[in-house]
Amino acid sequence: MRSAIPARALWVLAVVLPTVAASACGRRPASALPWTPTPAPDLGDVVARVADVPIFAGDVAAQAARAHQTARAALEELVALHLLAERARSSEPWPPAGPEAAELRKQVMVQRLLEREFELATRPEDITDPELRVLYDRAKVSFVHPRLVEVVTIEVATGVRATAAARAEARQSLQAVKALIDKEGARTVDDWKHLATQWAGKGVKSLHFLQGPDGPRLGKFAATVCSLAPGQETGLIEDQHGLYYVRSVGERAAKDESFEHVRAELRAGYHSRWRQRKFLDFAARAADRHDVSIRSAGSAPAGS
Repeated sequence: MRSAIPARALWVLAVVLPTVAASACGRRPASALPWTPTPAPDLGDVVARVADVPIFAGDVAAQAARAHQTARAALEELVALHLLAERARSSEPWPPAGPEAAELRKQVMVQRLLEREFELATRPEDITDPELRVLYDRAKVSFVHPRLVEVVTIEVATGVRATAAARAEARQSLQAVKALIDKEGARTVDDWKHLATQWAGKGVKSLHFLQGPDGPRLGKFAATVCSLAPGQETGLIEDQHGLYYVRSVGERAAKDESFEHVRAELRAGYHSRWRQRKFLDFAARAADRHDVSIRSAGSAPAGS
């Protein structure tokens, strides 16, 4: 039977350790697994001890980062966890009998497994530069770009094969909407979008986007719009694709931020998703040694 153990993490790992299932599955006896874990060399100094179990500086740092706590609060929580573990251990016989005690012991062992093998290897500083470089390259347009003009449009897409009569009808509809905008003093993105919807049956729509000299639109549209200052509007723009009125509602200054300059920002923004992926990898590796089930936090435990 598999168990799913609640935890505060986004994903929950439930591990039925060999010591719990030894009698049922013929695995090694519980005494083969020491209660006091062997410390990894990078855990740092011992900062506290609960009975025979040391708490290391690395444990405290990982708990503080995971739960956004101060070092003191993180240490207090770890001490409380280990006291709970010692209380469960002190029951006779060992391991304690009964389903509640067995479930408690599994929770404690899962927590210790995560602390020793997962938490200390999934800190923000553990994300490598090559991984961050991939993110930078994908989003480079956000970090390196010329001056951008934030615009709202009203427009009709005619297409390159539109007849003169179709373009004349589109021009008439668009001019009617622009006259309504001017009459009502519409200045905001929402104002333009609201008025455009009243003419949607005539093919009029309103879009809101950032325009630079290299796109997303080119040619006459880009040349005209990129000269606008915030608050300025164009006259009627016509090209082979359609007809447009454009208002500038803001701008973004040119940027040229190197990878080195935004590395910390990328790391902070990516850490949560990266850690979730690492957790799934960790669970897959754990499944080679233990019975493992994964469920989303807050879902009901499942049994089989």
